[in-house]
Amino acid sequence: LFPLMPYHSMGEAHRRLMSALPEDSPYKKGIFPGLWAALRELLRGARMAGKAGQNPVQVWRHPETATYAR
Repeated sequence: LFPLMPYHSMGEAHRRLMSALPEDSPYKKGIFPGLWAALRELLRGARMAGKAGQNPVQVWRHPETATYAR
């Protein structure tokens, strides 16, 4: 996200982003407590898209097109 930002500044940048962004921002939707939680959500979305007859990659690139989430 910020390749030139020093590592020691990332915590403050994250806190500022979290307080400034709306609840439905893609940044906030991408926050998971760990790798396994993120992978679980990725696989869940792919499975649901497949069951709905949608291309999981298309839904991943454009989540607003997901019919299973409506």
